[in-house]
Amino acid sequence: MKIKRKIFALALICVVCLGCAQTLVKVNMYPSALMSQVKQEIPVTVGIYLSPDTAGYILRREEASELCTLEYNFGAASRNMFFEGFKRAALGVKSVTRKPPYGSGENSDVTVVLEPQIIDFDESAPAVSRGGSYSAHITYRVVVYGLAGNVLLDKIYQAKGEAKGYRTSNIGGNYAAPVEVAMNDIIKQIAGDVAGVVERPK
Repeated sequence: MKIKRKIFALALICVVCLGCAQTLVKVNMYPSALMSQVKQEIPVTVGIYLSPDTAGYILRREEASELCTLEYNFGAASRNMFFEGFKRAALGVKSVTRKPPYGSGENSDVTVVLEPQIIDFDESAPAVSRGGSYSAHITYRVVVYGLAGNVLLDKIYQAKGEAKGYRTSNIGGNYAAPVEVAMNDIIKQIAGDVAGVVERPK
């Protein structure tokens, strides 16, 4: 009887793993949920330019510990991160469709334009239990332009996020949590630097 139970349990595990291996797990990240500590320190309106590559960036990778393919929607997460972050950090924020330089009167309501780009990402997950620690390391390059096209800032930003996982069927949520922590850290770094390079209204 015990042997039969063990065989049944192993068969069930195999079925679950096989099902997971055939599943695309979406990792939807909302870093703005952690942005309560982002303070307004930029007294101007900031433009955000997301290139087509950045706005549409989706990363898929195999996750050995889950036997699944994880799909990170970094395009949507970057939009949430920068627009919601600078709604809090700046006097205002605006989406622009191209980088400076601008013609007379074009986007005259913004003072600087930010162009972010993800250049590196890595994550780690507990090997056995979903209740362990998940971590993510993300790197952005951010260029800040004046309206004449002059570069005011060109800098690499890195942050590591960690979060405790949960024994849940929401696999994507476990992987999203540390990324949101890292993104929140990065947006605070960027906002502080942008505050240092903008020209203050007289």
